[in-house]
Amino acid sequence: MTIDWSLVAGSIGAVAATFAAICAWNSPFKKDLKRVEDHTAATSAKLDSVQAKLESIGSHFENQSVKEMLRQTIENFSIAIFGSTTQGSALQLKLTIKTHIEENAAIDHIVLSNGAGNSFGKFECKELPSDNTAFYADLSAFDLRQWMNDLDAVGINKGSLVVRVGITLDESVQGTRNVPVVVVQSMAGDYSITVRGSV
Repeated sequence: MTIDWSLVAGSIGAVAATFAAICAWNSPFKKDLKRVEDHTAATSAKLDSVQAKLESIGSHFENQSVKEMLRQTIENFSIAIFGSTTQGSALQLKLTIKTHIEENAAIDHIVLSNGAGNSFGKFECKELPSDNTAFYADLSAFDLRQWMNDLDAVGINKGSLVVRVGITLDESVQGTRNVPVVVVQSMAGDYSITVRGSV
């Protein structure tokens, strides 16, 4: 049997050409696949970043909504104010939160005001040791006199003023509640301050 070496050589050449073609096609395919994988990874990272930002924005708006709701709660607080003194003496005002709430509420300051919105000083409030819903503020005789000089008369020896109450709710949200008060001055010159109406 005679081997046709030219046929064998041709067959080997054809196989080599096919293999070369496969390699030539496969090499750019791998590069393309690598680029796709890299692009997919980068896109996934960007999507994760966008999702994190959206969650952060959502959390921010949720917190803002909760804070706004708590501020509205403060604006509807029922607060009682009482204090009495003799003329020329200092005055201690007692403030009591009458609204029943679950959150931790504290009166941290008051601002003395009048019906026109003018302010006559800001005063720190402290909690009464025996009652976590009751607080007090100390006014000097001078501060009291300055405030009383701007009374809006509502009757004989009687006038109205405003106490702007600063409240912190849940240890983070701050708001104010305006409380109208009636000031009664007796013939002896004593002052009696109580809440006027229901607030």
